Amino acid sequence: TVHSIQWNMTKNKKYTLSDKTKKVLKSLKTNIEIYYFYSTKARNFTLEDKLKQYEKASSKIKYFPIDADRNPVKAEKFKVTRYGILVLYRKDNDSFEKVDELTEQGITNGLIKISKNKKKKIYFTKGHGEPLLDSSMDEKTGISALKGELEAESYEVKEIELFNAKKVPDDCSILVLNGLKTDLFDVEVKRIKEYLKRGGALLVLYQPFSSLRNLENLLSTYGIIPHKDVIVDKLSRMVGGDFLMPIISNYSYHEITKGFRVASFFPLCRSFEIKSIDGIVTNIIAKTNPGSWGETDLERIKKGEASFNPKQDKKSPLTVA
Repeated sequence: TVHSIQWNMTKNKKYTLSDKTKKVLKSLKTNIEIYYFYSTKARNFTLEDKLKQYEKASSKIKYFPIDADRNPVKAEKFKVTRYGILVLYRKDNDSFEKVDELTEQGITNGLIKISKNKKKKIYFTKGHGEPLLDSSMDEKTGISALKGELEAESYEVKEIELFNAKKVPDDCSILVLNGLKTDLFDVEVKRIKEYLKRGGALLVLYQPFSSLRNLENLLSTYGIIPHKDVIVDKLSRMVGGDFLMPIISNYSYHEITKGFRVASFFPLCRSFEIKSIDGIVTNIIAKTNPGSWGETDLERIKKGEASFNPKQDKKSPLTVA
């Protein structure tokens, strides 16, 4: 048998994996493929040397450099939209984990996540008129396409009637309140607050033309104040949209928006004010573009009319996320 031996003679141990990484690699029970999607104009050979060390250190690891431009099918399979992304892939359960922190710590943390047999679970509330998760693809108010995208990213998507549950489940990675038509019950607000105290994550999609007191009080507890408006953006008409579908391209740097290269559309969107609360860190990640505004005359909007009133409407840029 011939073994490859690599001596580390560098001062900073450039060719040495950390003890933590070695321990993780030794504990792997399943084969993991690592794909590095690179551009020929900006290929990171230092990273590739590091990935080869992973491959040499464990028979469970196989490394593949992928020219993203020449392999669009592979990039599409893993939802890769930019260069310099690592994808860790498990063939046994067809799951994958994307890594954009191209350091040993980032790679090893990704291996820890992908090696776990349990998928992250996202719970969507139901019972308040929310869009259906299992609607047909042609149903306008359903979100089955979103469910499919999340499942393709190795998430397990479930629904929950929070008023009938004793608590938000411990295995809930994200709780989603999406487009509620009726207000939360007091007991639901209590359970959400308890869940957040346990370190849970909450995503709220709160549409305009709604006034839900319990939901708004819950948001204000964390410094998020919904405005009673709807965003008007006449620029949307120029790209074939409705003026109530603002174009958002004003992103703040954040883990969520890192890598965003294109504009987003936010149909029927309201604005928010962020207030400072002791012990809570808030980050604004998206704002409206110049030329849009927050229309407060909602009755006029319902008639298909809109014009900026500087005395009562909200001037751009406005926070939408």
